[in-house]
Amino acid sequence: MLFVDLEACFLRKGFKRKHQQILEIGMCKGKKTFQCLVNPCGEKPIIQELHRLGQDPEKTINFWTKLLIGKGILNTAVKRKDIEGKANAIQEIPDMLSPVEAIKKAYDFADHKDTWVAHNGKSFDFHILRAHLDQAELKHPKFVDSLPILRSSIKLLSYSQPLVYKALFK
Repeated sequence: MLFVDLEACFLRKGFKRKHQQILEIGMCKGKKTFQCLVNPCGEKPIIQELHRLGQDPEKTINFWTKLLIGKGILNTAVKRKDIEGKANAIQEIPDMLSPVEAIKKAYDFADHKDTWVAHNGKSFDFHILRAHLDQAELKHPKFVDSLPILRSSIKLLSYSQPLVYKALFK
């Protein structure tokens, strides 16, 4: 079994989950982990490319900035910049992968017989993963959503990932 979690862009109205672009992929299989940052815009200007891809540039750039600051990749001063300034700071980050490169590396990390498990995957992760796997011409693995399993196994007020983790691992 392989556990997967995505961080993704915010969609504009009228677009579907399958159009959503990945910003980060994280995977865990036993003690082995895989993580990569993704730049769906490549070398193109971020604001215009996010818009072209059906993403909400402002919400996405604000979230992306918070994510990268949290990982220590961007300086906290970037959060005080305007959207253009944040986009420019993101554009300067080296070594982010394209969506196709990222999904291929993630796929290679996984044993092709693995079941991919994601929390609330049926509503979120699996639509995005299928679209990116299709784009890279890769076979879909078996997907399992942990949310209904947890709801039938333990009683919690909320099944958000942090609260589930706290309940399971104290």
